[in-house]
Amino acid sequence: MIYLKVYLKICEGCGNLWFRAEDGVSVYCESCSRRLESFPSPRLRRRPGGRRKKSEKPAVAAGAL
Repeated sequence: MIYLKVYLKICEGCGNLWFRAEDGVSVYCESCSRRLESFPSPRLRRRPGGRRKKSEKPAVAAGAL
């Protein structure tokens, strides 16, 4: 006989109750997980406004002040 430990969780997307396996890490129920797969991951999205320019201020030594 195989036993599986599960936890009763509340989905952070829709608020539904669902069961998550003990070693699971998801915070969304299955329907919200499928819906969120269509969104781009945060690492792939570009920031609005383009790239930031490097600061052109001269570096000041800490002891110079």
